Amino acid sequence: MTKFHYRKAVQSLNLLASWQGGELNKMKALKLLWLADRYHLRQYGRTILNDKYVAMENGPVASITRDILQSNAIGAGHDAVNYAAEYLAPAKSKWFYSTINAPNEKVFSKTDLEVLALINNTYGHLDQFQLRDLTHSFPEWKRWEEGILQKKYKLHPMDYNDFFINVNDDYKLFADNEKITELTKKIFSRQPE
Repeated sequence: MTKFHYRKAVQSLNLLASWQGGELNKMKALKLLWLADRYHLRQYGRTILNDKYVAMENGPVASITRDILQSNAIGAGHDAVNYAAEYLAPAKSKWFYSTINAPNEKVFSKTDLEVLALINNTYGHLDQFQLRDLTHSFPEWKRWEEGILQKKYKLHPMDYNDFFINVNDDYKLFADNEKITELTKKIFSRQPE
């Protein structure tokens, strides 16, 4: 996997919050970003953020992006936390964050922006708990469900290869032609570590 893109992570959070009225629930933002990364990987052979995903009780979590939202410089790095402070701020509740500067879309590719918009337009009307419940039907979370719910572990690293498994949810974004999925999986597997 290539290097984590903290500028893309911050600007993705910023963009989603701006599209959602300037303030956004942190868990909802993380679920939307996971959906965007999952979709982008399946369509283009790479994720948007290059984050490390973990399965947790409330579903998949982009762990470094979560550290950015929590201003955790140990997990995210000082550069990422300082950059985030230029664009994001705590909201009235600790469960929310707000945008304080216009998003810088220059950090994104055309496909990054298209996918973020698609995911926001498709799933953005759901609240954080509806998104959590949706994530629990995906194989990359289900693989670790029993251990998480039985409290054997708090989190477990997820495998990007599981993101290529088709899922038939109500929105039909993750039920692709198997040939296309195999092709993008090959493209992904050729990326440098």
